[in-house]
Amino acid sequence: MRLSGVGVSMGVGGRPKRRKESALRQFAALLFAGLALPAGGSAALAGSACYRVVVDPAQYRTIEENVLVAPEREVAHYVAAVTRQVEQNVIVQRERTVTHFVPAVTRLEAENVLVRAASQQVHVVPAVTRVTSESVELTPARTVSHTIPAEYRTMTENVLVAPAHREWRVGLKHGDTVGCWVDVPALYTPRTREVQVRAEQTIDETIPPTYGTRQREEVVEPAHEVVTEIPAVYETRERPVVVEPAHSVEETIPAVYGTRMVEEVAEPAHTVTETIPAQYAVRERQELVSPAARRWAPAPGDGYCAHPAAY
Repeated sequence: MRLSGVGVSMGVGGRPKRRKESALRQFAALLFAGLALPAGGSAALAGSACYRVVVDPAQYRTIEENVLVAPEREVAHYVAAVTRQVEQNVIVQRERTVTHFVPAVTRLEAENVLVRAASQQVHVVPAVTRVTSESVELTPARTVSHTIPAEYRTMTENVLVAPAHREWRVGLKHGDTVGCWVDVPALYTPRTREVQVRAEQTIDETIPPTYGTRQREEVVEPAHEVVTEIPAVYETRERPVVVEPAHSVEETIPAVYGTRMVEEVAEPAHTVTETIPAQYAVRERQELVSPAARRWAPAPGDGYCAHPAAY
């Protein structure tokens, strides 16, 4: 399987594939983060020589140590309470007082009573009106402003996106990491912008008032009231008269006693604490003696840089 490097691959018409370039640059940044250039700096790499990445593996050693598995702790055991049944005298029903109501004793007596008091009845006579017509202004004269929008035209021009430059590119070929210098041409892109041809204008228009005919109601004779006198009405009725008023009689009912079994605590509930000692175990762990290291080494032959633009 062939993996290309982190260069700017070119599409049809010489335009860069920006999405592929961004993904390859992220891959190179993660793969070679912290990897220094070979001795001699960029001046030594500017020639035709190519390099590859060599990885020295990390070194570990095994260490045995005692590890606390479970610390010393206390466990509380709950002991339930001990109860017993005891016979006890209790009140089944308390002493109480009952009140008996004795209704009143009455007799009927005849008397004249007012059924309806004298009153006045008011009748409202509605007003007499007539309808007349008159000319009224419906809408006043006004001025309306009309806005004519501005006029624009579109212009297109080429803009420099990235100047020509030379960059160091790193990639994978035949399982080795290869770094080379590559010349990248300048990049241009067309840009469209709008230019104002005529500014926005405002024109005022005067609209005359409008008139119409409205009908209104006039009072010829106002409304008034007519009062009618209504006499009082009496009749003979029988009404109850109290001979002996209602009253209450109280009766005292003595208390009622009985026997029942109740549960009492002979020994209360309590907690017993037990101490459990700590537990240890022997475990092995790996300790890093020297971390893995990456370095640049000269690549064999000149085949690695034969086509640097492909990386």
